Amino acid sequence: MSGRRTATTSTECHRGTILVADDDPIALEVVSSVLKNAGWRIKCAKNGRQVLETIDAMHVDGLVLDMRMPVLDGYEVCLRLLRRGKKIPTLVVTGHIGDSEPLGYLNVAKTVLKPIRSKDLLDFVEMIKSPVEAPTLITSGQNK
Repeated sequence: MSGRRTATTSTECHRGTILVADDDPIALEVVSSVLKNAGWRIKCAKNGRQVLETIDAMHVDGLVLDMRMPVLDGYEVCLRLLRRGKKIPTLVVTGHIGDSEPLGYLNVAKTVLKPIRSKDLLDFVEMIKSPVEAPTLITSGQNK
């Protein structure tokens, strides 16, 4: 009976699923760890094609997306999601200052520079838990 209770408790503590996409295995691990500790289920993708395949195969509540990845970059992923009518709250992460322009027109909630801070991730998932209408999403070109 205690095993059943543990399984129920474990399921109840999950807040949803976040897809984390980055070709850097260390960045994937760090972001995934922070979000898992906050109670989210994590799916990982190493390139833009895997992002689109995962989103086609399952529901995700949010997307943490590296801008520069192989196969399809983050910009192209956002464009394709928009064309498909998929409105997934997205946090774009980039290591290149030139990529940090606001991307609200691509349904991106926020753009942050690497190294990403835990606070940025937790602020993003807090927004997912309490969504606002798309036109009022805050976009940022830099960390605050």
